[in-house]
Amino acid sequence: MRYIKLLAAGIAVLSLSACLDSDNDSPPFPETVVTTGQVRVVHASADAPMVNIKVNGTVFNNLTNVDYQVASGLIEVNRGTYTLGVEAITPAGNADVLSRIASVDTDRNYNVVALGSVAAGTLDMAIVPASDPAVADDMVAVQILHGAPDVP
Repeated sequence: MRYIKLLAAGIAVLSLSACLDSDNDSPPFPETVVTTGQVRVVHASADAPMVNIKVNGTVFNNLTNVDYQVASGLIEVNRGTYTLGVEAITPAGNADVLSRIASVDTDRNYNVVALGSVAAGTLDMAIVPASDPAVADDMVAVQILHGAPDVP
């Protein structure tokens, strides 16, 4: 009887250990697929009025009454093609002053900068992509845009 109990216990242990072995080598969680990029908006035109920032004709991420020298944080945007617009806020009423079609790629950062001079007729929009948004903890990424309208 004692041997039967030991044999039964041994079979039970072997059965349970077989349950723990799996031939399934897939990861425990599905891989995350990134389908977004990030956009930062900067008002860098010294003589331009406050503006509203639009994407596809509607205000983008509550960016209204954006003043000179104001920049948004990075805003997550789905991959795709968009019409970016700047609407000037003037006493005579709001007016669309800049528009550009731009594509947002997966896992990229973009700086959209309104620059130039209204008085000189050089107001423009620069879209500056950053090639690698991932930066190691002990590193820093620097991106420089020369946007001064009166400096060569």
